[in-house]
Amino acid sequence: MIYPIMMVAIGNMAYYNEFQAAFRLDEILSLISQIGWVDLIVWYIAVFMVGIALWFVGIIISIIPILGTIAFIFFGYPYIYLFYTRSLAWLYSSAFTEDYVP
Repeated sequence: MIYPIMMVAIGNMAYYNEFQAAFRLDEILSLISQIGWVDLIVWYIAVFMVGIALWFVGIIISIIPILGTIAFIFFGYPYIYLFYTRSLAWLYSSAFTEDYVP
């Protein structure tokens, strides 16, 4: 249960662009209550399942001796991390009702 809270803390750090924002526990718990605990747990389970599926695909691609491993490192991992961080950003932004103006 600590991992989803840690992910919201990382989102908070990225949003405020300061390292200390990741340790503001009261603000993080307030954001989680705005997002909703159920939505956070559903997000965590969904990302975990997609991660397992992509990991399995990576294992199958890596069966090709050298080329498969290199292909998965250069093409698989970046898209996995892109999916993960993009879904975290969508989850984090769901806590805010107003539009973001930089």
